[in-house]
Amino acid sequence: MKCIIEIIDRAFDGVLYPGRANVCASKSGEWEFEPLFNCEDQWCQDWRKVPEELIAKEIRGIIPLFSADGYRFFIPAYMKTALMAIEKPFDDDYATLLMFVVYSLCPSEEFEEHRNAQMSKLNVEQANAIRAFLQYVRIHDPDKEFDKLIASVFEKNLYGVRSCPCLTSVRLPENAEQNAGE
Repeated sequence: MKCIIEIIDRAFDGVLYPGRANVCASKSGEWEFEPLFNCEDQWCQDWRKVPEELIAKEIRGIIPLFSADGYRFFIPAYMKTALMAIEKPFDDDYATLLMFVVYSLCPSEEFEEHRNAQMSKLNVEQANAIRAFLQYVRIHDPDKEFDKLIASVFEKNLYGVRSCPCLTSVRLPENAEQNAGE
């Protein structure tokens, strides 16, 4: 897991808080997410300092509301926190967060346009970090709950074709890609 965290850290290093006016794509319902708009100095300068508790318990389901700038700032914090679901498999808050993150990164066709808009400001390294995160989840999810969903994203090549360097030694079963599509 340390390798995936390093990839995420490196890819999103220097991404700044976009400011209160630029966090959400829509201004309706801002009051529900006041923690995002009352940015405290300790974390609005660095997404790595957004509290895990805030992500896992208070704002876990709002990924679809982020603007492209808000998404770019918050998605690495969401991914890092969601990885805790693999480390703490019986913690419902983290398991629910992992589900929200995976589904936001692997949208159904009706939401692909929205996902593309959110991802419009990501660079290649950041898209590769998302792909590495998805690869890690696919390999380490004990229930294989997201296997087919993630496989379909890879088939569509939504996040490029590069594989995560720290996962190259991990081999999926020969027919894993084939079985994931069934």
